[in-house]
Amino acid sequence: MPAVRRAYGSGALLKQTDKAGRTSYYGKWRGAGGVQVKRKLGAARAPGTADGLTKAQAEARLRELIAQSAEEARNAPAKPSGRTLGEVGETYIAARDLKGSTAQDYRMHLRAHLEPHFADRSIDAIDADAINELIAKLLARGLKVKTVRTYVTTLSTLLNYAVRKRWLKASPMGEVDLPPLRHDEEALRFLRPHEVNDLAGAARPGAYEVADRALYLTAALTGLRQGELRGLTWSSIDLTAQRVTVVDNIVRGQHTSPKSRKVRSIPLAPQVLDELEASRWTRDHDPVFADPATGRPLARTPLMARYRKALTTAGLDPAFRFHDLRHTFGTTLAAEGVPEVTIQEWMGHADRKTTALYMHHRPSADDASRIGRAFALRDPRGTNRGTNMSADTAHEVT
Repeated sequence: MPAVRRAYGSGALLKQTDKAGRTSYYGKWRGAGGVQVKRKLGAARAPGTADGLTKAQAEARLRELIAQSAEEARNAPAKPSGRTLGEVGETYIAARDLKGSTAQDYRMHLRAHLEPHFADRSIDAIDADAINELIAKLLARGLKVKTVRTYVTTLSTLLNYAVRKRWLKASPMGEVDLPPLRHDEEALRFLRPHEVNDLAGAARPGAYEVADRALYLTAALTGLRQGELRGLTWSSIDLTAQRVTVVDNIVRGQHTSPKSRKVRSIPLAPQVLDELEASRWTRDHDPVFADPATGRPLARTPLMARYRKALTTAGLDPAFRFHDLRHTFGTTLAAEGVPEVTIQEWMGHADRKTTALYMHHRPSADDASRIGRAFALRDPRGTNRGTNMSADTAHEVT
């Protein structure tokens, strides 16, 4: 007898007769890992008899066995895989559609910190104590808390992947306390508008002055990441519409897509357009921020050296990161009252929570008055019991 058609995932009920003429019900379903399971449910009841299983009883027994099998699979200990963290990492990178730069970051985290600490230890032997030792070691080397948390996040991702692949029963990360971020690592750093102008005006004199000045202003007034700025070509600039379209990104010398993998368009302020017009490289395929001698994208290392000198010349903190110019864009727009959804779109944030970090800089001059108005209400009991009621409200009550 063929299997009875059932809903997907509920198995199949079969009725088979052996050589001796005995008919029985069998159940067949996919168990853990997609392995097919077939079990005898019991003898089938012959017409006019009370012995054996009815079809309804066989169905019930099949559902019971499927549920029992699933529960056993959930509670069964994972088989020791013997895999090292490095092996898990390479499998994870190969299985995921990671951007080239992201894959490089994972490999760097593994090579520089995770693999040296855990060595050839199997992932089954990585416990909370070993992870806490890693955290303490990295902090003792002087690494910033935020950096250490980044490495531990990579470790957590790989351990969770091993759990999903059933190479590990459970991740020990739930027993690990991450070091708290210090206030100075949590705070957004940004320049005020006049400081942006000071920085641009302090671009190092010489062959790179025009390109650097335009670069600093464009970074602060568009929120583009440094790799996105270096990846810009003139084909992405629409001077008529006064917009720039972000389609490319240069990370570690390699062209790739923007971080969010989404193309986005940002308005170009008049100050930026004025600076860009001074470029000598203006063909569609030329970089917007080109080396004046070669026409190739500005090299990152000398670019950063000139940037730090410009900060010092402008009287600004030389530790101010280039990426903080992007924060300058977000906080300045928020302070100007630009809607959160617009800031998210222009900055290319995949998660609105990221954009929300800038929103406490939005205008607040009227907040005190708004609170006052909210509490200047008439007393519903008909008597003026408040001591700070407005004159209009008190008149209405009396």
